[in-house]
Amino acid sequence: MQLLPESDKAVALLAGGVTLALFVVGIAIVSVTSPSGVGGRELAGFAVGFGLFVAIYFVSMSADRVLRGDDKQE
Repeated sequence: MQLLPESDKAVALLAGGVTLALFVVGIAIVSVTSPSGVGGRELAGFAVGFGLFVAIYFVSMSADRVLRGDDKQE
């Protein structure tokens, strides 16, 4: 059984999974601790912000691969 990922793609996917899990846990904590809960508008704002964060993350990873010359198709 392999505990640590060996490829850059596996590390990125693992980081994305952890980030998504933290986002879901954070939304759950806010919805439980907030007196009025999380409304649709707030949830949409969180989702858009998280989507932008993930998009920038993947764009920067792609840019890094291109700039380093590692943009070979697998």
